[in-house]
Amino acid sequence: MNRILICDSLLKRDETEPFLKRSITGDEIWITNDKNVRKRSWSKGKQAPQTIAKPGLTRNKLTLCVRADNTPEPLAAEGPQGSRRERPLQPANAASPRPMSPRMRDTV
Repeated sequence: MNRILICDSLLKRDETEPFLKRSITGDEIWITNDKNVRKRSWSKGKQAPQTIAKPGLTRNKLTLCVRADNTPEPLAAEGPQGSRRERPLQPANAASPRPMSPRMRDTV
């Protein structure tokens, strides 16, 4: 189906059941993860192993789709390379989602 037919069918559905007023959509966002993991290498003899710190900030792409109606549908998140999470994200309160603060975005 092309986009015009899809939009037309959604508008016709909205006339009978006003679902567009209850929907909230999001966009793709980049989330910066702070991974404080160190790598260790093998040493020879009595030498201490060298510890190499990994880069502090890495970028992972996350697509988040949010629905804010009364249906108990879980949120789905896609990680890098389109991999799916094992368990879907469950909203704390699906009826009233809150925007993420800028400080929180940097720590997620």
